[in-house]
Amino acid sequence: DYTGEKRQLFIRSFIEDALKPSEIKFDFKKYNAVILFPLFHEITPEFLKAFSNKQLVLFDPQGFLRKLGEKNSDGLYPVQQSNWESLKPFVKRVGILKLSNEDLQGDDEQKIKDLVAMGFSLVILTRGEKSTLVMGKNLPLSEVPTLKVKVLDSAGAGEIFAVAFMYKYFLTYDPVQSVKFANRVTALKISGQIYGII
Repeated sequence: DYTGEKRQLFIRSFIEDALKPSEIKFDFKKYNAVILFPLFHEITPEFLKAFSNKQLVLFDPQGFLRKLGEKNSDGLYPVQQSNWESLKPFVKRVGILKLSNEDLQGDDEQKIKDLVAMGFSLVILTRGEKSTLVMGKNLPLSEVPTLKVKVLDSAGAGEIFAVAFMYKYFLTYDPVQSVKFANRVTALKISGQIYGII
């Protein structure tokens, strides 16, 4: 979320069983990269085995880090944060881990350091209007400023960021420059300066 305000998410329904690679009905093996945005536990480490080692996997584990509270009178489950250490099984297959600071509790810089220490090659932590943090095995912790804009609609901001990052990354293989580009594209989207891209 890029409004700087705490938001409360709710889920009305969810699938009981995680997706299986056999359920993907298109030829995804011809693509250089895969970007995954689970909503609620539909992606497992087993699912990632469907992708070849030549494919770069960017994983935004937002839905994997969620647990549900008690169903309310409207039939909705409030979404709560879960334990980020549950990400460890994904280390082997995820090339880029992209998170939002609302996905994880605790100190932002310590979170990203812990995830790199866990084994993730590159970790990006967006923090709304605050600067984005990026760190990797061969990249010291870097802070990349965001653009200050009036937020009209922050829906899809994380997805826009990830796609813009991946586009620039394949052109430059420079994580910091790619985050700068993604921050700019995201700012244009949430401020209503570009339309029709999600």
